[in-house]
Amino acid sequence: MIPHRVVHIGSYFQGKNDIVQLMANRLEKMSKITVFCFDPEIYGKNKEKNVIAEGNVNWLRDDVIENVLSRFPADTIICNAGGLSPSPEMHKKLSLRGIQRIGIALSDPDDFTTRSKYFSSLFDRFYTNAEETIPKYRAIGVQADLLPFAADPEFHIPMGIATKYEIVVVGANRPERTKMAKSLRHNKIRVGCFGRGWRSKLFEKIGFSTEVHGEAQVRAINSARLYLSFAETKAGFTNVKVGVFEAAACERCVLVKSFSEMNRYFEPGKEIVTFTDENDAIRIIKDLSVNWQKAMEIGKNARKKILSHHCWEHRWEKVLGIK
Repeated sequence: MIPHRVVHIGSYFQGKNDIVQLMANRLEKMSKITVFCFDPEIYGKNKEKNVIAEGNVNWLRDDVIENVLSRFPADTIICNAGGLSPSPEMHKKLSLRGIQRIGIALSDPDDFTTRSKYFSSLFDRFYTNAEETIPKYRAIGVQADLLPFAADPEFHIPMGIATKYEIVVVGANRPERTKMAKSLRHNKIRVGCFGRGWRSKLFEKIGFSTEVHGEAQVRAINSARLYLSFAETKAGFTNVKVGVFEAAACERCVLVKSFSEMNRYFEPGKEIVTFTDENDAIRIIKDLSVNWQKAMEIGKNARKKILSHHCWEHRWEKVLGIK
């Protein structure tokens, strides 16, 4: 049954380009449903007014949920990321009232052991961004489904601005990213690094910024024709990152280390470029730096794939059963 009245619960600490914010925006624009979005402000100073934190899990207060439902009687409640869940007792009450509960994890595999394994079984349906985590859910009796990342092609767009770099990295600095950036610089490849932790003398001459929120994030992606995605998560897993979809929506030529799951979403050589190791990546970047037409064609194909298969609207159609 298509849920006509949906409460979407999620926090948006990264501003306009926050994944949860972009998902909520697209949900509100969809036909056949009406949506009430509630932000429990779990990243603010006063989050305890909305949640009871237990480790990394944020249990939504019963009175907060009741207050939301008094203003907006819902058929479905969606808890989107942030370790958010109604309390076990509230789940029971909502079930008795015929209100469907859908949970979404956007930081798997990293967050499974500290968050979603504690509450995923309470939901009617649960979704994870990571294919690798599905067996872990099944091991605890949860039939979680895959909900891959996507993009909003009305927000992440090709801007037509002058490119400052040959390739960009958009994301917080980590050791493997520093190592790659050093190698790119050593090979005289102009690289722009955008995100937390890049401000240092090492990167003075290759460009860096700590501001990657809102339109600034889109401009950062657009500041080069090539976009370098790192598949390693903070905890060391390999995963398809949301930046791949966002850069593709910006019509950038995305480079990412080769792994089988990526082929589920983009065709290597046509819609994305894959490499085997650092030396291979540098060789490919140098080649594309003198063959911009090829890079631009791959970028155009990538945006076409986003529009046809990987918009957030496509993901919501799956979650809500809307055709």
